[in-house]
Amino acid sequence: MKVVKIVFISIGALLAVAALGLYFFLKSVDINKYIPQIAQEVKKTIGRDLVVSRADLNLSFDGASFEARGVSLSDDTKFSSKPFLLINRVRIGVDLKAFIFSHKIQVTEVNLFEPKVTIIRNKDGQLNVQSLMPALPSKNADAQAKKEAASASSAALPLVLVDSLEVSNAELSYIDETFSPQLALALKKTNISLHGFSLTDAFHYTLKAALFSDPQNIDLAGTATLDLASLSLMIQELKIDADFDKFNLSELEAALPMIQPAGLKELKGKLDILVAKAKAGADGLLSLKAEATLKDGQVLSSLLPLPVTQIGVNTKADEKNASITMTAMFSGGQIKEQGILENFLTVPSMSGTFSGQDIELEAVTQAYKLPAKATGKASFDGKFSFSGKAPQDILASFKSDMTFGLKNGVVEGENLVKASLSNIPLLPNLWDTIQPSLSTQTQEDAKKGVTVIEQCDGAANMNATEITLSRFELVTRDIVLNASGSVPLASSMNIKADILIQKQLAAVLIAKAPDLNGLKEDTGTLRIPVSVSGLLLQPQVHPDVEYLTKKIVANRGQAELEKALKKNPQVQGVFNALFGSGETSSSAGAQDNAPSSQTQQPQQPVATQKAVGALFNAIFDKKK
Repeated sequence: MKVVKIVFISIGALLAVAALGLYFFLKSVDINKYIPQIAQEVKKTIGRDLVVSRADLNLSFDGASFEARGVSLSDDTKFSSKPFLLINRVRIGVDLKAFIFSHKIQVTEVNLFEPKVTIIRNKDGQLNVQSLMPALPSKNADAQAKKEAASASSAALPLVLVDSLEVSNAELSYIDETFSPQLALALKKTNISLHGFSLTDAFHYTLKAALFSDPQNIDLAGTATLDLASLSLMIQELKIDADFDKFNLSELEAALPMIQPAGLKELKGKLDILVAKAKAGADGLLSLKAEATLKDGQVLSSLLPLPVTQIGVNTKADEKNASITMTAMFSGGQIKEQGILENFLTVPSMSGTFSGQDIELEAVTQAYKLPAKATGKASFDGKFSFSGKAPQDILASFKSDMTFGLKNGVVEGENLVKASLSNIPLLPNLWDTIQPSLSTQTQEDAKKGVTVIEQCDGAANMNATEITLSRFELVTRDIVLNASGSVPLASSMNIKADILIQKQLAAVLIAKAPDLNGLKEDTGTLRIPVSVSGLLLQPQVHPDVEYLTKKIVANRGQAELEKALKKNPQVQGVFNALFGSGETSSSAGAQDNAPSSQTQQPQQPVATQKAVGALFNAIFDKKK
């Protein structure tokens, strides 16, 4: 028995000495000597350069810890010459007893201090992280072969458990070059906490970060499960809360330069996202069930000097499509939008409808500082569509059609009757001449500079470059305004319009100013064509000088010619023969035998009008 006891004591002593020897040997080993070899293997495997400024391996009877400083991993040279990953300091702890006795890697802690990661999506839609992922057979490969390849890669990995992973003060950047100019997002002051990480079981994680903000304004928490057999990740019950109130608008515009023209002045809202289930793998997004809700949103910009308030948005999405509904308040009225975004991960396209009801124009005209104040309630209804991934593709394909109307409309600061009749060429004093003959109400409206709108409606369509007014009609007590034309979004508008003076007022005007008879239509109204040019909020109205000059001068010529023809019956007969109904001049000789001159009198104005019209058409080289 003593011999056996001595043998066991000897073996134990030898093992203890060996353990101590191994311990002191590892303590004395400088792990920095192996960094070049490790970097060489990394370069061979993924084609990227690994740099570690300093590494330390610490051993104790409880476990081992590895610490490295100044860690840098280069990017794929096809994307960037700058580092893909930078870590100020990383610390990893391992439980040696679990490895020796349970044959599993029990990581007690992983701490990353101030890591910086830059993810880039190039113009072809490829990501710089794709070269870091193990390659699987193509989508066209046999499913069983793909499964076996994935299983083989997972079988080579030992069981790994991580008690905790902490990331402190990280910066995660995302650059998307498919946008022009490129989109650049950055999550700063990011803290990530992960507990119970496993290659087989579900684990919980949290994230807090600052997006376009100095204080943290993003909270994220959820549960995830890795499936090494299919190289996929399952996410469940992921909750994201974002606070737009803390956004720094300067940072937002710098990251998203495409929104700079909007001139954002205020942005508010609370965004809640719930991803009930999401699964992603080597083939992309495999399944998704998510819902996002924006509450208490508010936007104020230089393009919309009146705030859009009470913005509420609800989005429900699966792995292919998303439905979006939106409501908001603007200038006392309500705006609604509904749409479906299809195939948002492949070839996205969206279509939907929008509407607005009871929008008060008074606040709008005051906010835009328009020269005339308008009151009344506007409404509109329309539909829209677009497709494409990049903003330039979306803008190029954007189309919208809408109808609009106005009720209880009043324009203060401009009387359309006075404005229309005060700018007719060759009749500079027309308004002063006819004003005493106008109705009391018309004179009062003109004196106050007021236009009461009885009806206003129209239709328009819009694309990326312009708004086309296909129909517009504005009816007042005395005039009707019809218009059509285009309004370029980046340059001067070009709208043709007709001001039609109602029949009753037209008769009064012609009686006081006979020259206006040349503008008279068959319906008895007076037509004054105008053009509207200039910027959308600073329109300039110009009468069609050529048309008005032709009509007024032609009317004067006709009146003078009729006087001359009455004094020269022979010349009148020639005009009747050339421009009349075809009767010969012999009928003129029978004039004395026809007391009422029933044959000649109707022909004279018609023939004279045709003669004058032919003359002025030749002068202006333009049809009536």
